[in-house]
Formats: sequence, C-alpha cells, structure tokens
Amino acid sequence: MPWQRLVADVGLELMPDTGLPAYREIVVTVPRQNGKTTLTLAFEIQRALGWGGPQSIAYTAQTGKDAREKLLNDQVPLLISKRSPVRVAIDRVLRGVGNEAVTFKTGSRLFVLNSGEDSGHGKTLDLGVIDESFADVDDRREAAMKPAMLTRPTAQ
Repeated sequence: MPWQRLVADVGLELMPDTGLPAYREIVVTVPRQNGKTTLTLAFEIQRALGWGGPQSIAYTAQTGKDAREKLLNDQVPLLISKRSPVRVAIDRVLRGVGNEAVTFKTGSRLFVLNSGEDSGHGKTLDLGVIDESFADVDDRREAAMKPAMLTRPTAQ
C-alpha cells in the first residue's frame, strides 16, 4: 500500500502479529521550511483514511491561535485544492472559533486542540500531533493528551 512508505518514513513500525503500532510516541525533527506541514498533514490524513475506522486526530501548536491558523490557512487549502486526491474524502471543514476541524466521510475527525493543561480532558484520541514543541516550557501538552489515549490500543 502507498501509505506504508509514509508510515516507514516517519518511524512508525507495526507489530507483525497484531498490526498495532510498535511505538506510542514518535518524534520527528525537520529543519525549518523543509515540508513539515506537508509531512504532518500526510501522516494525519493517512491516519484519518487508512486505519479502517473513524479516528480522532488532535493537532496542537505552541498556542491555540497558531494551531487554528496552521490547520485553516496551511493544511485545509492543501486538502480542498482541486488537485488534491483527498478532496473527495472530506465531508466538511468547520471554521467556527473553538470548533475548527476537518471531518471525513470515514467518520474521522482532525481538530485543533488548545495548548492548555486541561485541553485533552474528556476527549478520546487516536492520534495527537504536537507541533512546535521546542516552544514548550513544560510538558503540559503531552500530559493533556496521554490520558485521552489510554483506552485506544492504536493511539500515538
């Protein structure tokens, strides 16, 4: 499958006996202006469309404002472009403040998660993407996501 190359490129290994991810946490370091947005989006889309069931995918950046801008101004235009093969899989793009998300026909949802200590509370996550983690002074974003992933065997 084409997504298997992407999966290998970002360091994801699947356990051969179960098909579950071998690692719960993956760290990807990319120099500035080298396609991190595109790589991140490809990983998010592979998760939304290629895992056989609805996935809950949270994207967070150094601030909630930065995450909203990245999703709506950088990622969404790539998804809805007339040249995008993913366009047909998108159900809706939600742009309302506090409800920014891309929903897919598979039932998956890619949404913005604010960067506060309690941001992930009450949610269930399959994939949590922490962008611009170098800006963090503590581990609150990671700490907020981990409990939301405990009940999901394929969470990362």
